[in-house]
Amino acid sequence: MSSGKVHKKQNLTVFYLITAIIIVAICNDYNSFYFLFWLPAGLLFNTYLAHGDFDQERQGLLGLYWRPFAIAVSHRSPLSHWPGIGTFVKDIYLLPVFLVTGFFLSNVLNVSILKLINSESRNIITFFAGQCVADGLHWIFDLESTNMKKSFTKLFKRGAYARTHFTKTAKD
Repeated sequence: MSSGKVHKKQNLTVFYLITAIIIVAICNDYNSFYFLFWLPAGLLFNTYLAHGDFDQERQGLLGLYWRPFAIAVSHRSPLSHWPGIGTFVKDIYLLPVFLVTGFFLSNVLNVSILKLINSESRNIITFFAGQCVADGLHWIFDLESTNMKKSFTKLFKRGAYARTHFTKTAKD
């Protein structure tokens, strides 16, 4: 399994690629600020605040918030790791945080929270898409690291690697 540091580096690499694409889009007069801002914002949000390995990180206030979810949902289950499904379930768990943030914004902007949600629905969907990108990357990297680990374990258990690389043959 990849460590959290590896996942963050991988997601940041994709973030930089998306940012480069956004810069090219801006230079070519692409006119959708919503997509250009909220997609990478969702990716960064999931990379740092709602990633699939939150149950293994127990530091600080964020670790305390995620602890009940981590107890209820096992690590690498579809409810925590699968892109789309896991993203949606984590967002439902984060709903109180989102509502408090939305309530705060609605008071600052002097708009009702329902009007705020309705007017920002395109941004919310784009933000969710960015979160799905981060969860998809996390899931793919976990699958790849697990498959590599299994392959190396089989190889070393059979002794094939040791026989072919560390023993001398009669010709040597």
